[in-house]
Amino acid sequence: MSTENLALWQSVEKTNIEYTKHVSMRGGFTAIDPTYQMKTATEMFGSWGIGFGVRGEKYQMIEVGKTLCLYTAELWYVINGVTGVVPITSSIIVAASGSGLQEWSKMVSTNAVSKGLSKLGFNADVFLGKFDDNEYVKELRADKAVEKANEASEKEAAKPENAEASMKQLQAVETAISKSGTRKPAAMKAWEELKATGEVITVKTVDKWLKQLKGKA
Repeated sequence: MSTENLALWQSVEKTNIEYTKHVSMRGGFTAIDPTYQMKTATEMFGSWGIGFGVRGEKYQMIEVGKTLCLYTAELWYVINGVTGVVPITSSIIVAASGSGLQEWSKMVSTNAVSKGLSKLGFNADVFLGKFDDNEYVKELRADKAVEKANEASEKEAAKPENAEASMKQLQAVETAISKSGTRKPAAMKAWEELKATGEVITVKTVDKWLKQLKGKA
């Protein structure tokens, strides 16, 4: 099996749990925020209408005891310079939508696009039923918590007052190392290791390395 064939699928199959919600209707299912889906597709293909879009849209009214709107179209997308096409379809009971023409037409087309994107692998973990697995959901929540913590740490480190304080501490450390006499080589090695890590320099970073320097000095 070629991993190249799964490249697109694997890059878009994981869903950000913050853009999902549980719906109790029809036995219960996980709904995905359509705007989040469009953003993900835009990141992959480019802007709507340029990198991906729909063509040949048709709305057909069918009377089956109720007024049913059947929507059909083609979802097209461009990847690696090649245009792909996926037939899409969806339907909605007009009277049951409780909305006007503009609203239910938007609902049925949005649903069709979502189904089309799922055929390419978008949000596959939802459609494969993984969100029914509590352990999988816990793992997603844990990953998101770590991501948020890292973002908060980076924002804090980027604040001018923190950056300035960190640099002053680092300059003080370097000055102390340069005067450390016979213990200088080991201390300087630790200092070079700090600069080589490439990690964001924060007050916490300095404190951590100061402790290591004391052990090596």
